[in-house]
Amino acid sequence: MHKLLPLLFLLSACGPYFYTAPLVQDVTSYNLKGVKDWPRTPKGAYVKTPPDQTNADFRTFVDQEITKLSTCLLKLGLRSEPIKHEKVAVYIPPNWYYSKCAPKEQLIPSRVNPKLCRDKDLTTKKECEWLEKPTKECPCVCNARGAIVDHYIVAVTPNLKLFRAELSRLVLYPKWNNPWKRPLNQCLAVGK
Repeated sequence: MHKLLPLLFLLSACGPYFYTAPLVQDVTSYNLKGVKDWPRTPKGAYVKTPPDQTNADFRTFVDQEITKLSTCLLKLGLRSEPIKHEKVAVYIPPNWYYSKCAPKEQLIPSRVNPKLCRDKDLTTKKECEWLEKPTKECPCVCNARGAIVDHYIVAVTPNLKLFRAELSRLVLYPKWNNPWKRPLNQCLAVGK
């Protein structure tokens, strides 16, 4: 047993282990470091938010959303064990914004394939495709409501509208990259 102690110490010093999706493309330009130093939810998820959104109620809501997704995935047989909160990192970027083209939609700066927007009947001018954020000349760009950053961090807007969708892509990787397919789509409504 005493020979295993150095190995156990080394493993414990490695820091947190997160769910990862190594082949999911990062469509953002966020350079996030020091995740293990981020504030934690009551159940252990890592959450970084803008200062005006850092509060216990929001962190508790993140925990509730993780638990609801986990329960649904277990019920549908898509996972064999609950989602471990301590393996989840959530980032609410300070530069999220309301879309000028769909004013109720919160978006994050990102470079999304324009085909994905066209598939949803969202059109942008050709010269505005692949822009990371809106400009005066291109107020309507194809940006995401959520994304996976650095293959393990869920970046979403403050309303968490696509949090469960992005988290499901992460915890079900590599089996499910499209959360809108049945039966997974039944697990995605925020707050329910």
